[in-house]
Amino acid sequence: VPFKFAVGPWVKPKLLITSSDVGGVKHSEWNLDDLFWVVDHFAYANANHQVGKAYRCMNAKTNEEEIFDEDDLAESIPE
Repeated sequence: VPFKFAVGPWVKPKLLITSSDVGGVKHSEWNLDDLFWVVDHFAYANANHQVGKAYRCMNAKTNEEEIFDEDDLAESIPE
């Protein structure tokens, strides 16, 4: 499975989408300022039986790991 990002580069999440309405109607989107680096990537089968691509990333500020789908990341350069 070809991956867009190798292990090691800096990435940022594109958008964080949240719902602040109980009915799920109102949504908010914003860019996260946190910088991550890719520590691992893996393929998985999604609900539609298609191959999904995910990345285990380490937050540069907090050293906490988070997992993102490939479409949710953009390559970045540390400032």
